[in-house]
Amino acid sequence: MKRNADNLYLLLRRYPLMPSLALWRSIEADVFSECDMQEPVLDLGCGNGFFAEIALNKQVQSGCDRDLSQVRQARLSKIYRNNVVADAKNLPYKDQSFATIISNCVLEHIHDLERALGEAFRVLIPGGKLIFTVPTEKFNEWFYLSWLLDKLGLHRLAQKQTERYNRHQFHIHIYTVQKWSQLLAQAGFHMEEHLYYASQAFLFLFSAFDDISHILGNVVRRKADSSEARASQMTAPLTDSGVADLAARSLRPLLYPLYIKGKSIAAEGAGVLIQARKCMPPT
Repeated sequence: MKRNADNLYLLLRRYPLMPSLALWRSIEADVFSECDMQEPVLDLGCGNGFFAEIALNKQVQSGCDRDLSQVRQARLSKIYRNNVVADAKNLPYKDQSFATIISNCVLEHIHDLERALGEAFRVLIPGGKLIFTVPTEKFNEWFYLSWLLDKLGLHRLAQKQTERYNRHQFHIHIYTVQKWSQLLAQAGFHMEEHLYYASQAFLFLFSAFDDISHILGNVVRRKADSSEARASQMTAPLTDSGVADLAARSLRPLLYPLYIKGKSIAAEGAGVLIQARKCMPPT
């Protein structure tokens, strides 16, 4: 896949009022851009389509999301040949319809995860790949407030702050890579490889920046059930304006060192990209 060296700028321009989201997504776009994806491809939880447009740099067969407003935006992007409103636990596709499924920061939000993985298994061809990103247990451990409060011995308060932050992020599943491997195996997948990103230093600074952005942004947000939908609500009026471009050009030099730190390959990270292959009937 072709790497776009200006992912940070493009995402800052898209989300000028949520630079922390743009920062995280730019790193994910980098790690996805290096993956080998056989067609046809399904983008599971595609959101507004902008991430796939940046990360994949090509048209994708299909995208699905349960949020109608996000799917409408994705259709306008033309990055997908077709878009549908659908839940990951009940996909409207025939068996063995896709060679690759991608899913960027989606699986950690799904209540019935086993059923969603079963649906992914069903619509993949034999030997097909599921490629996805999720936060790891380090996302909680390195969250700036929980880390600081733990150091002060305030463990219960640290846990409460972590839970608060995860509610803002709509997180349900924060697992180790080993746990993901077990869940995938139960669904009939073999985890072939994983790549960590977001080091401890990055996550500490990112989470402080992001948490403050969430707090300040609460005054203008309406109800939403995903970070992407929330960001779209806030930034839609600015996306194609000169203000967005000015904000992106101003913020990029400030955030670029953190962006470089975040995408560096590490022995462990707060985020991970996992590649798994459909290999057997689920147990």
